[in-house]
Amino acid sequence: MYRASNKTPLVHLPMLQWMMAYRGKSRWLDMTLTLASGVSQSGLLNQTYTAAVTLMDDLVEPFLPLDQARYLLAVCRKGTS
Repeated sequence: MYRASNKTPLVHLPMLQWMMAYRGKSRWLDMTLTLASGVSQSGLLNQTYTAAVTLMDDLVEPFLPLDQARYLLAVCRKGTS
């Protein structure tokens, strides 16, 4: 059985914070990181964004193909014989 997660393009704020080392690589990335920094510093916006990412993943993930997942958990069970 496979459990895939993070199939949507939204990423959690800690991942965006990690990407701060790549500032200056593109204008799009700089804008995204600036926005993410502002969201992470505001308590209410941070909680709202985190809830939106989780909700989007829970509602949309079942309909997206497995190869779009950023994380894949494989569960193996020992058969009873």
